[in-house]
Amino acid sequence: MLNLIRKLSQFAARFKNSNAFGAALAFSAKVAGAGFGFLFSILLAQLLGASGIGVYFLVLTIISIGATIALLGLDHAVLRFASIAHDKGDLSTLAALYRKSAGFVIVVGVVITLFLWLGAPYLSMGGDRVEEFQKALSIMLFALIPSALILLQGEFFKSIGAPGMATFVQAVILPMLLVVGVTILLWQGRAMILHVAFLYSIAAAIALLLVAFAWNRRKPGLWTEKGHFDTKTLLRSSLPLLLGSSMNLIMGWTDILVLGFWTDSSTVGVYGIA
Repeated sequence: MLNLIRKLSQFAARFKNSNAFGAALAFSAKVAGAGFGFLFSILLAQLLGASGIGVYFLVLTIISIGATIALLGLDHAVLRFASIAHDKGDLSTLAALYRKSAGFVIVVGVVITLFLWLGAPYLSMGGDRVEEFQKALSIMLFALIPSALILLQGEFFKSIGAPGMATFVQAVILPMLLVVGVTILLWQGRAMILHVAFLYSIAAAIALLLVAFAWNRRKPGLWTEKGHFDTKTLLRSSLPLLLGSSMNLIMGWTDILVLGFWTDSSTVGVYGIA
């Protein structure tokens, strides 16, 4: 019996240190993220109704597109370069890559946010709830940069061999916070789409702070570590990948936008949930 327990312990230790363990954690986090996202959609539908959640899906689509463009394909490029730097134990290169990629995302994100904020009054989507759509978009734009940075941070976690944490960062933490927030709104009574927009922006900011704290625990002092990474090399690798991401955007989000232009928000809401 003791021999069997010893063998099981050795197997568990080997499994924990293997790639299979990381893959299992990543898969579990992915399932949890999907569950939280589905639960949030159900709670939000109870709170806002089909028309209100349709407005939310339209705004979320635009925020997601903006965040993807703000990434400039860096989420894929840094995985390659950061993995190489981590395997070599080159903290200076990893630090420079981290600061430079985050800086690019912030700068481009600010430009996209300002562009969408100025253009929000001219976007006629959501049918008879177009004014609510425009106001909600102006509020949720504050979540654009945090959303992009969270996706970028997830790739850095992957590069240091933490796929479970990466998936938790990218797919779980924000939906989990949103479920908590919308539950509070439901407990307080019926809310408006603007309350949900504020909730999303606040949750994205909190999620980014938690992610940054987790990264600092893994790689303390990385922000102050001196180093250099060639900008041309980084952009030469990332910008072609942005083209691929853009194609995925067209495939994944065109239907919601077209419905937003040509139908009412209730139709978008029902379609989005389905």
